[in-house]
Amino acid sequence: MYNQYKALSATPFLETAAEAGDPASQFYLGKALRRSNRFITSESQQWLEAAAHQGYVWAMIRLARSGGNLCAVVSQCPQGSKTAQEWLQEAYDRTLPLAEGGDPEALYQIFKITMGSKWRERTAEAGHAEAQFWHAVFTKEGLGFYWLPSSRKQEVEKWLKASAEGDYPVAMPELFSRKEIVKAIAIG
Repeated sequence: MYNQYKALSATPFLETAAEAGDPASQFYLGKALRRSNRFITSESQQWLEAAAHQGYVWAMIRLARSGGNLCAVVSQCPQGSKTAQEWLQEAYDRTLPLAEGGDPEALYQIFKITMGSKWRERTAEAGHAEAQFWHAVFTKEGLGFYWLPSSRKQEVEKWLKASAEGDYPVAMPELFSRKEIVKAIAIG
């Protein structure tokens, strides 16, 4: 339900699993509460930290990136057990060995931690569908050098196709609409 953009509807189910100690549920509950309140509250912080303390890297990344939230703007961010930099460093330290070993999820996490383009490319090449989608988007927006516009278009198409075939739902309509446009031009 959460991934279908029904965060409020998912909350009771997430609470049950989060209270039982499931770190993924704790993370998504923290995100759902943050989303419904538009910023990190004490309760959402509690659940994100519970997941992070169990080693859930996505929770660490979310906690590290919380400084740009509305709570920071209105100066009402709850105090955490660690600073944003400490969470980011812990996420990096936990993830780097797996990323260096070629694990696609760890590669994507390192990209999200560092925002380094080298990691995004490696993640896409390793087969991470969401990273492939974003690599296509960045390429479409001008990332990289291509002598011919058709070469850029082929590269975008390649990564969108890989992402869609990897079951990343956001890539599917994008790829479909591009193919339909090409088909309409060829027919018309």
